[in-house]
Amino acid sequence: LITSYGTFEKRFSGSIWGIGVYLFAIFSGLRQGEILAAKWKNLDWEEGTYTVRENLTRLRKFDPTTKTEASLATVELPPIVMEALRAHKIRQGPLRWKKRWKDYDLIFCTIYGGPQTHTYVDDKWFKQILKDAGIRDVPFHTLRKISGSVLLQESGDLKEVQTHLRHARIEITANVYATVYKGKRRESLTRIQEKIAI
Repeated sequence: LITSYGTFEKRFSGSIWGIGVYLFAIFSGLRQGEILAAKWKNLDWEEGTYTVRENLTRLRKFDPTTKTEASLATVELPPIVMEALRAHKIRQGPLRWKKRWKDYDLIFCTIYGGPQTHTYVDDKWFKQILKDAGIRDVPFHTLRKISGSVLLQESGDLKEVQTHLRHARIEITANVYATVYKGKRRESLTRIQEKIAI
């Protein structure tokens, strides 16, 4: 999904959310419910950060408690994400169904302003984008796992990944990314061996 960015950009650009939702998911590491509940007021344009304050449940209700206490945090967003969100905010205006529009301040909303359902995102919207891009079917939540995997491959630091994904316990991070961590650790041991051999 990372290497397919060019293809994804074309497919997402034709959807109501644009490429912004893809970049936001990859770089923020937020859970699907947190992305669906994301609000413009929680975005700091100057600092390039987003503060997680609530979650959208499967019943389409806003839950201010989020999943765990660790989930309440501010995540950093690189310029590429901020630029995509600025473009998204501009293009969102003309797409609104003004007669039935109700402003919930949602970044990724329906044409009526309300929150989108988890079922629609997984079973219709994201599934169709993957199909059009010729990519195997995976749930939208996979973008969060990719976010953690890429970070772990780059840093090799489980604690950093735990902080990024806001897992309550590092054991959760270790269990989910055991394979990636094992591979990264093997690479480190190989480098140590090479240095000793020298």
